[in-house]
Amino acid sequence: MKVRTTVLIDKHKLDRARRLLNNNIIWNSLSDLVEDTIDTLDMDFLITNLIKHLDVDMVFPSHKEIINRRPKVKDLSVNIMREIRGKRT
Repeated sequence: MKVRTTVLIDKHKLDRARRLLNNNIIWNSLSDLVEDTIDTLDMDFLITNLIKHLDVDMVFPSHKEIINRRPKVKDLSVNIMREIRGKRT
């Protein structure tokens, strides 16, 4: 899904970007340039693409699996804190 938006850009920076675009070095449009910049800032996207690029077969655990693997406290935290405070006094 594409979203149309308005972005304020410094004129000199826009001119520099247009020179790059006119040379067809990397991007076909200013929209592609902005999207690539946003993707570069997205660490999840970068890590996922790096893993794909390296052909590493890696599966990340789901949120539910992470919750289920967390260590469980045998007692209520309130009781543990009372016990710790009781030892200090």
